[in-house]
Amino acid sequence: MDEWVAQMFNWASIINSSINIVVYIWLNKEFRYQFARAFNSKWLHIEVRAINAAHVVRYLERRSPVTVIAPTKAPTRTT
Repeated sequence: MDEWVAQMFNWASIINSSINIVVYIWLNKEFRYQFARAFNSKWLHIEVRAINAAHVVRYLERRSPVTVIAPTKAPTRTT
Protein backbone atom coordinates (compact mmCIF):
# COMPACT_ATOMS: atom_id res chain seq x y z
CA MET A 1 0.00 0.00 0.00
CA ASP A 2 2.88 2.39 0.75
CA GLU A 3 4.25 1.89 -2.76
CA TRP A 4 0.84 2.81 -4.24
CA VAL A 5 0.61 6.01 -2.13
CA ALA A 6 4.17 7.00 -3.07
CA GLN A 7 3.41 6.51 -6.77
CA MET A 8 0.19 8.49 -6.45
CA PHE A 9 2.08 11.45 -4.94
CA ASN A 10 4.76 11.12 -7.61
CA TRP A 11 2.17 11.32 -10.40
CA ALA A 12 0.38 14.18 -8.64
CA SER A 13 3.63 16.18 -8.53
CA ILE A 14 4.30 15.48 -12.23
CA ILE A 15 0.79 16.63 -13.17
CA ASN A 16 1.16 19.72 -10.97
CA SER A 17 4.45 20.64 -12.66
CA SER A 18 2.87 20.27 -16.09
CA ILE A 19 -0.07 22.45 -15.12
CA ASN A 20 2.28 25.09 -13.67
CA ILE A 21 4.10 25.48 -16.99
CA VAL A 22 0.81 25.96 -18.84
CA VAL A 23 -0.42 28.51 -16.29
CA TYR A 24 2.86 30.46 -16.39
CA ILE A 25 2.84 30.52 -20.20
CA TRP A 26 -0.76 31.71 -20.17
CA LEU A 27 -0.46 34.39 -17.45
CA ASN A 28 3.14 35.64 -17.32
CA LYS A 29 4.24 37.65 -20.34
CA GLU A 30 7.96 37.62 -19.47
CA PHE A 31 7.96 33.85 -18.87
CA ARG A 32 6.08 33.31 -22.15
CA TYR A 33 8.71 35.31 -24.04
CA GLN A 34 11.65 33.52 -22.41
CA PHE A 35 10.00 30.11 -22.90
CA ALA A 36 9.50 30.85 -26.60
CA ARG A 37 13.12 31.99 -26.90
CA ALA A 38 14.49 28.95 -25.06
CA PHE A 39 12.63 26.44 -27.19
CA ASN A 40 12.75 28.52 -30.38
CA SER A 41 9.05 27.94 -30.86
CA LYS A 42 7.77 29.70 -33.96
CA TRP A 43 4.14 29.14 -32.95
CA LEU A 44 4.73 30.50 -29.45
CA HIS A 45 6.60 33.53 -30.85
CA ILE A 46 3.56 34.30 -33.01
CA GLU A 47 1.32 33.98 -29.95
CA VAL A 48 3.63 36.24 -27.91
CA ARG A 49 3.57 38.91 -30.61
CA ALA A 50 -0.22 38.71 -30.91
CA ILE A 51 -0.72 38.93 -27.16
CA ASN A 52 1.77 41.80 -26.83
CA ALA A 53 0.02 43.66 -29.65
CA ALA A 54 -3.31 43.17 -27.90
CA HIS A 55 -1.80 44.54 -24.68
CA VAL A 56 -0.54 47.61 -26.54
CA VAL A 57 -3.93 48.21 -28.15
CA ARG A 58 -5.69 47.87 -24.80
CA TYR A 59 -3.16 50.20 -23.18
CA LEU A 60 -3.58 52.82 -25.89
CA GLU A 61 -7.37 52.58 -25.74
CA ARG A 62 -7.28 52.99 -22.00
CA ARG A 63 -4.81 55.88 -22.16
CA SER A 64 -6.39 57.68 -25.12
CA PRO A 65 -6.83 61.38 -24.55
CA VAL A 66 -10.26 62.42 -23.45
CA THR A 67 -12.02 64.81 -25.78
CA VAL A 68 -12.87 67.95 -23.90
CA ILE A 69 -16.00 69.72 -25.06
CA ALA A 70 -15.90 73.43 -24.43
CA PRO A 71 -18.83 74.68 -22.41
CA THR A 72 -21.41 76.49 -24.48
CA LYS A 73 -23.43 79.46 -23.49
CA ALA A 74 -26.72 78.36 -22.01
CA PRO A 75 -29.76 79.61 -23.92
CA THR A 76 -31.46 82.52 -22.20
CA ARG A 77 -35.16 82.77 -21.72
CA THR A 78 -36.97 85.67 -23.19
CA THR A 79 -40.37 86.52 -21.84
